[in-house]
Amino acid sequence: MAELKQKSPLAWNDLKEKAPEHHRWCRAFFNEENMCELIDNNIAEAFNGSLLAARKMSVVSLFEQIRRMLMERISQNLKECSKWKGGIGPRIWRVIEKNSRAANYCEVIFNGAAGYEIMHGEDRYIVNLSEKTCSCKKYTLSGIPCTHAITAIRDKRGKVEEYVSSWLHFSTYMRVYSNVLQPMTGRND
Repeated sequence: MAELKQKSPLAWNDLKEKAPEHHRWCRAFFNEENMCELIDNNIAEAFNGSLLAARKMSVVSLFEQIRRMLMERISQNLKECSKWKGGIGPRIWRVIEKNSRAANYCEVIFNGAAGYEIMHGEDRYIVNLSEKTCSCKKYTLSGIPCTHAITAIRDKRGKVEEYVSSWLHFSTYMRVYSNVLQPMTGRND
């Protein structure tokens, strides 16, 4: 922050005003309980963008548009979940496969209890499989085993999918999307 203040006092001041606890925008200081590694607001922007036309409508029509949009989204997500093979979705499997390839280049030292020290190049990371944490924070924030966690899981001869957060399991998605919105008749009915 000191370097930023020196190079651009205006940018430094802007960051300080928007996030007085400047750690909020740095992954290393994210709240781990949220299980979210996103650092941008693309989700909110996409939602707002889908409502551009509806904003010119009356409040009732705006709410109707939001209801219909959510009804379609829930239905679409239910259909996608029904295509899953196994208990974890395809996007999560792609992340696991990518992390698994990188894990081929790691070395592991087990402490005999629950802790693992993982060497990845010149860096070292601490993995605790019982707590589902890694000092790189990727596993801790996303719930998907990172490269270092996968290295530890392999050493333990475990199944990677058993270490994925329950928030990302098929059963959780189905519970979330089982709360469907009911269709409604139009104004003239």
